[in-house]
Amino acid sequence: MKNERLDDIPSNETERLREENCRLQQALFIARVQRDLAEQSRDVVLNSLTWRLADGLRRRLETAAPFRTFFRRILGRGSPGMSVHEDAAGWLSLHYPEDETAKRVWRGEADALGKGAVFSIVTAVYNTPLPWLKACVGSVLAQAYPHWRLCLVDDASTDPEVRDYLDGVAQLDDRISFSRRPTNGHICAAGNTAIDMADGEWIVFLDHDDELAPHALLRVAQATGAYPQARLIYSDEDKIDGQGNRFDPCFKSGWDPVRLLSHNYVNHLCVMRRDLVLEAGKLRVGYEGAQDHDLLLRVSSLLGEGEAVHIPQVLYHWRAVDRSTASSFMAKGYTAVSGLKALRDHLPDMRVRPGDVPNTYVCSPMPNQEFLISVVILTRDRTDLLSRVVDGLRDRTKWEEWELVIVDNGSEEAASYDYFRAVEQDSRIRVVRDDGGFNYSRLNNLGARLCSGEVLLFLNNDMEIVAGDWLAELAGWAMRPGAGCVGGKLLYPDKTIQHAGIVLGINGVADHLGKNAGNHALGTEYWLDVTRSVSALTGACLAMRRTVFEQAGGFCEDLAVAYNDVDLCLRVMARGWRNLYNPHAELVHHESMSRKSDVGEKRNRLEREAAFMRERWGGLLIADPFYNPNLSLLGTDGALADAPRDTAPRLAGITPR
Repeated sequence: MKNERLDDIPSNETERLREENCRLQQALFIARVQRDLAEQSRDVVLNSLTWRLADGLRRRLETAAPFRTFFRRILGRGSPGMSVHEDAAGWLSLHYPEDETAKRVWRGEADALGKGAVFSIVTAVYNTPLPWLKACVGSVLAQAYPHWRLCLVDDASTDPEVRDYLDGVAQLDDRISFSRRPTNGHICAAGNTAIDMADGEWIVFLDHDDELAPHALLRVAQATGAYPQARLIYSDEDKIDGQGNRFDPCFKSGWDPVRLLSHNYVNHLCVMRRDLVLEAGKLRVGYEGAQDHDLLLRVSSLLGEGEAVHIPQVLYHWRAVDRSTASSFMAKGYTAVSGLKALRDHLPDMRVRPGDVPNTYVCSPMPNQEFLISVVILTRDRTDLLSRVVDGLRDRTKWEEWELVIVDNGSEEAASYDYFRAVEQDSRIRVVRDDGGFNYSRLNNLGARLCSGEVLLFLNNDMEIVAGDWLAELAGWAMRPGAGCVGGKLLYPDKTIQHAGIVLGINGVADHLGKNAGNHALGTEYWLDVTRSVSALTGACLAMRRTVFEQAGGFCEDLAVAYNDVDLCLRVMARGWRNLYNPHAELVHHESMSRKSDVGEKRNRLEREAAFMRERWGGLLIADPFYNPNLSLLGTDGALADAPRDTAPRLAGITPR
């Protein structure tokens, strides 16, 4: 008897099996919790839940979506053993080794580089477990690049072992400077003391129990040579446990000040020019717990084009231990309060609230008054679909200043004309007929020419509106300075994700990130759940200012059906605007119900349009600036690539053409 794959089982049976599996995983979870609570005293319950459950049940709960969401939302990203990457430790040791062979290569590179930038590493210490403090200092001493100064500040530690070690630490190397504060001032005050000791051109932030990779400063020095205009440089990172085992790599986006409004995705390694830190006002007392995020927000307002550089390599090891933020948000709940305060300071003209995930935030524009939004919908018969989206626009949308242009492309049913006559009784709705061959780009361009609004919204006729503030979320962001195209989270009718932004190069030319994931899935580094910059968005729900659309040249009519949305977004980005994904504008997309998908006889056309995109955009299609080159282009789930594609320092954005 053959083994049946899940895909071979009828869909209703598949769902039954999945439900049974989920119930089994829930039973295992509850049993383990009960056992742990019985075995552990109350003062270590949180530790038990954070460590034992995350480590012991991860694999058994891997397919139980509700409990994956529980771990992500309740324990926070980064609990030991909770990496979204399978066998991440093995992958890291293969592609980011730190063995003696690698170290010899790095020392050779440093010798060849010669005297370059001088880095002042600032570290505030307070009662750090001595083995981790020694490992931290040791990671600096082990740097392949020799031009550094370590500025250590003891924030009045009470642990005698720590005090004794620090009293003699400057004797380890003449590049180490040490100062002790007479009273405990917390991280901001102590960090500023260390910054005041710095005399290098660059400041490197290093937490007292973390470690630098041996080639960290070498790679940053090389980046300063490649990008002499840079003022902020950051890298990817991973985590280490109490025994020094590496796990949970964090592969980041290119520079994205919009994403920074949702969470501190930059974290470590973070290196800034000293004059930039001073210009921003250093760390602010009163923002402890979110001091790094607060500084980055202020710095982001000072940076010019091309002054932020991302190195897509693991250069920092963030220690995840009991009661560290890296292991669980519950250890430092005050960080979210400080982060919220920093965001509200930074965005006085936006509504800011905590996100569903700890230490994330939702920032919603608050326009002073409503402005006219022009909605363009293409249709052909299927008034059952069209009426649903029109009813949602009229009855479930809070924004009242809108107009709707329906472009009818060859409807034949009498019921369609009856419907058109009925909806045109609403003075905000206009129907225009075009009987030419279907060309998505041409028809949308026609509709746009008939619009009067400041913001254009291109919307498929198979959309379903489910939340009243969706239009305000899209249009509000579209009107923000520097914004280009804006799109929302689109769900299939079964509430799995259809669209959460588009990544270039996935499965060919481009594809939707997170496709088919559950609605409450977070994705790698929360990317399904936070507002962020993307290279492209689907034309099924695409908003932008009229001026952006016109200056970009509208939809390319050489692309009749496929990739016209991607092409438009890339032309918008090439002119310096940011395309934004906003998950807080959520709609249901009954995809491809009004026209057939690209199959059969349409395959040749699809291939021609893919060839057009490759010719026009070339290597960009495998170098999305907002998708890390350590992640795979073979699927939409952000899995690790077979090997990193390109780990050179890079800017976010593309050269205008």
